[in-house]
Amino acid sequence: MERSVRSALESRRAVATVLSAFLTFGVLTLGAAPSRAASITDGLTPGVPSIVMPSEPGPSAWNQVDNSTGQVVGGIICSDGCPPREGFTFIWNPIGAASWGQYYTNGLYVAQGGQYVLPGSKVVRSPDGTPLTPEPVETPAPPPSSGGVSGVDVLVIQSNGARCVLTAQGWWYGDRSCIGSDIQFTVCFVSSDSQISFTSASWGFSLKGPNGQVLLSDSYPATGVTVVSGPSCASGNIQSWHYQQLEPGSSYTIEAWGTNAGQSYNKTFAFSTA
Repeated sequence: MERSVRSALESRRAVATVLSAFLTFGVLTLGAAPSRAASITDGLTPGVPSIVMPSEPGPSAWNQVDNSTGQVVGGIICSDGCPPREGFTFIWNPIGAASWGQYYTNGLYVAQGGQYVLPGSKVVRSPDGTPLTPEPVETPAPPPSSGGVSGVDVLVIQSNGARCVLTAQGWWYGDRSCIGSDIQFTVCFVSSDSQISFTSASWGFSLKGPNGQVLLSDSYPATGVTVVSGPSCASGNIQSWHYQQLEPGSSYTIEAWGTNAGQSYNKTFAFSTA
């Protein structure tokens, strides 16, 4: 009997000791892992970040950060950056106003509530690492400006219907004979603008005869020459070509090409002589 009473008292004493430990130290102190926000700051140096910090355009919240400690001492609403203030750096705050907290030189920001933003990121995370804001979707950079260019075309400047004949003296024009004609044309860019700002532009053609043979080909500009701007097809031309040996009653094609701002364009122009 005495042994049973003693055993019961010892059991109650053990339970009381455990309860006392819980009440005194709290559950989190009994073997629980440290918080995520605490662990990611291990070995880091508090201070103003040494990297370029992200930002967003337009009015938004910015943290006022003490240059010597990296501590957030206030906040302000600014648009595309804040006015400089001696001893402080203003950093765009993806969490929002009044989040306070601490910056580290590698770019980590830990807010007063334990949320944090990794270096170079715009994503706010909870203390356990769960993203609280969506990952930003990166929009591909637009291609270089092409001045509204939508294609190339062949612009016929003139076609001489006067027929001609090859004689011992060379080609004769007018009504002296009657077996050929000529064409003057340009390869030009089609654009919604009358004047185009070019970016590494070049263009050229191949004039092909009835059997597909290349009669004339060329390109512009010459190597080492840069064309900065020029008119579109509707407003004029920069370089033209003249071919004087077309046969009557025949079909021809001008295969034109052009490149501008990394974009390539092609056009085939077909015509026949009378």
